[in-house]
Amino acid sequence: MHSPYLRPFVCEGSPLDCDVFIVGINATTKLDFWRFWTDDYGFHKEKWLKAYQEERVEKGKRAITPTRNKIGILIKELAPHKCLETNLYATATARASQLEKEEQSTRIFEFLLETIQPRIIYLYGSEPFEYFSWQIKGLKQNEIRVAELAYGKVSLYATRHLSYQTSYIQVSRVIAE
Repeated sequence: MHSPYLRPFVCEGSPLDCDVFIVGINATTKLDFWRFWTDDYGFHKEKWLKAYQEERVEKGKRAITPTRNKIGILIKELAPHKCLETNLYATATARASQLEKEEQSTRIFEFLLETIQPRIIYLYGSEPFEYFSWQIKGLKQNEIRVAELAYGKVSLYATRHLSYQTSYIQVSRVIAE
């Protein structure tokens, strides 16, 4: 798992400053993560986003996916919280079904979770929901659930996938809660 196309996370600056995780299943656009990382700053999200859009347009796709657009809304509305966008699986593929068995590892995600210890986790899609629901009894979609993880209390909120199953109004409603 030493591909430059692993995307462990996206954030502005240091991931250690993030208290909110936004968790999906895996990235769809391949970019070299390390092009956007510097030790003195962390991750340069604005530079990454520009390259992301250019890569997508170059491949004949729309510059911003509905998922990326809705994540952007969430991040703006959750300010001043700092958000880390991450996925259960770090390998980028056009579809989650294209992930090879060895790419379906949650080790990177679990490392980020244990190291950063977010206080709020926003889950979107069935796979992230299932990942947490086996260990957090009573987790339901569209309800805030305070749960105890190994490092302490965390507020979780799970929705359907942001790409096409969650409307902009539903994303805004989550933030209002």
